[in-house]
Amino acid sequence: MAHKKDLVALGRTLRDLRSNQRQMSGAMILLSGDFSQTLPVNLRLTVYEIN
Repeated sequence: MAHKKDLVALGRTLRDLRSNQRQMSGAMILLSGDFSQTLPVNLRLTVYEIN
């Protein structure tokens, strides 16, 4: 998981490199996660068993 300060630093670096003051300097950023860290789905559990 990325911390807020990491995303702020990325935005600041992009603005400096591209000489653009728009958020993330107008660049399209694609962030993805690690799918091996997602929880398995068990369809037989009820809401009470999950919580």
